[in-house]
Amino acid sequence: MKIGNLNINGFLFSAPLAGISDSIFRRVCRRYGASATFSEMVSVAGLGHSDNKTMKYIKFGEEERPIGIQLFGSDPELVLKGLETALRVQPDFIDFNLGCPVKKVVKQGAGGALLRQPQLATRIMAVLVKNSPIPVTAKLRSGWDSDSIIFPELSRRLQDVGVAAIVIHPRTVIQGFSSRPDRKLVGDTVRFLSIPLIYSGDIWSAEDARKSLDETGASGLMIGRAAMGDPHIFRRIKSYLQDGNLLAEPSPLQKLDMMLDYFHLTIDFYGALKGIKIMRKFIVWYTRGLSGNSQLRQEVFHLDNYDSILSKLSAYRENFTNQKMAKTL
Repeated sequence: MKIGNLNINGFLFSAPLAGISDSIFRRVCRRYGASATFSEMVSVAGLGHSDNKTMKYIKFGEEERPIGIQLFGSDPELVLKGLETALRVQPDFIDFNLGCPVKKVVKQGAGGALLRQPQLATRIMAVLVKNSPIPVTAKLRSGWDSDSIIFPELSRRLQDVGVAAIVIHPRTVIQGFSSRPDRKLVGDTVRFLSIPLIYSGDIWSAEDARKSLDETGASGLMIGRAAMGDPHIFRRIKSYLQDGNLLAEPSPLQKLDMMLDYFHLTIDFYGALKGIKIMRKFIVWYTRGLSGNSQLRQEVFHLDNYDSILSKLSAYRENFTNQKMAKTL
């Protein structure tokens, strides 16, 4: 896939998930087959002031490339300042959020709120395109609500001002993640676009990915919530769509090995103190549906020592190893 002058070797993108898509998540997604990654959504106001906390969101390693920095905001002047700061870290492309339904973002007139102001949204995108030496993309939803579906018209406007690709999650802002995404809307719109359209929404399996491409005609797919605790989904989708091979989902032992790898990466990157706090959410992801997961969480969440936590996680994994060995006897 080509986004502007950027060649992407593949069609699978890891989503910009707030509080989730940090450097570790992106690295793991790339290892399992994501073609490109996105940063967490980053405030242009924070970047404009070079706020230390905000600046941490745009740092990345080479193995996360190709990577896009996703910005959000509503003031064109602040957007320009934020762009200038984001470009200093030399990402491969810039993405702008036009669809986030989170209340604190919408209250700022940003994210999904910009779908109620298509002229402002288009002006902001034009500012980004004019001042960015790298490709600019946009991520949006179908509209504010069911009475204001703006995606078809707005996507054409964005293409006209030079946006290089569009990511569409075909639910409205008001819908959030309820009801089904409107894939037909995407299919009806893609015919009028010459730039790549990347589909996002309810892709939980390789079969979902196949159906999404068939029904939308999209150029690529973005995987978000399904990759939390299962980055292997990128490998399964790639295998199924390219070769027709439907790979098995990871076994409990494989999932626990991935969890331990994620744990070590997190501690190495953040240090023990912060890493231990962060790891609690991914333990929930990787042990979902496994026997004894509730007890494990209760025990681990009360620990604040690296060695003690590693011992508990390793013992939990060993329990599954013993169960597997017992079944073969």
